[in-house]
Amino acid sequence: MRRPLVSGPIGFIALVALVTFLGLGLLYAYRSQTPAVPTVPMTQALAAIQDGQVDQILLENDRATLTLYNGTREQTNVGSRDVLLQAVTEYNRAHPAKDIQIRYDDRYPFGQTLFSVLLSLLPLALLIALIVLAAYALARARAPDPYERLARLADLRDRAVITEDEFQREKRKILG
Repeated sequence: MRRPLVSGPIGFIALVALVTFLGLGLLYAYRSQTPAVPTVPMTQALAAIQDGQVDQILLENDRATLTLYNGTREQTNVGSRDVLLQAVTEYNRAHPAKDIQIRYDDRYPFGQTLFSVLLSLLPLALLIALIVLAAYALARARAPDPYERLARLADLRDRAVITEDEFQREKRKILG
């Protein structure tokens, strides 16, 4: 006869913990991959603007995405927008026929922030669920069998420690 892969509540908890661990490992491996749009230093972005390689710029909060004339895109972290805007203004003045377009997108990414907070709380929630499940499994394993309790009560009644009425009342509690 073949034994099941997972037996009992402890085996189930171990299986859930293993699947959770592997899932989180895969998630972190996926998130650590290089982004589709490479991040470049601010000095390199300014050089691309001055060399006339930039077609348009999208400013989002503290990040600028540069679309180059060759079709590629680059991102840079912008500490102060003033430096970037000044470089674009100077370039546009010197080259009015080849204007760099600037678009702004300063929306607060509430959905992304909420998702990232919930995602970061997921391991804690799973850990709490595993602890509760383990406590429940241990409590069920240690809970006395109702028939054992009845046998003990019957023994107490037979030794005249409790009366017949007390025995019947406790029996109704156990079976009811």
